[in-house]
Amino acid sequence: MSSAAATAETRSYRLAYISSTVSCLAMNHYSQFQNFQEAKLKESWMKQAHARALILSYKRIEHHLKSTQPHFP
Repeated sequence: MSSAAATAETRSYRLAYISSTVSCLAMNHYSQFQNFQEAKLKESWMKQAHARALILSYKRIEHHLKSTQPHFP
C-alpha cells in the first residue's frame, strides 16, 4: 500500500470515529457546537486531539456555515 493510500485510509478512519462520537452525543447540526466544550467531547471517549481539532474547525468555518444557510421569513 502506498503512503498516500495509507494516509487516506487513516483519515477515513478518523472521520468515521469522530462522526460516530458526535452521533452518540445527538449532535446533528453545526450550531450545536457553538457552546460545546472540548472536555465534553473527551468525556464521550473522543481523543483530545480530535476534540480540539473539531472545535477549532467549527470556529474557522462558522461564518461560512451561517452565510450559506437558507433564510426563511
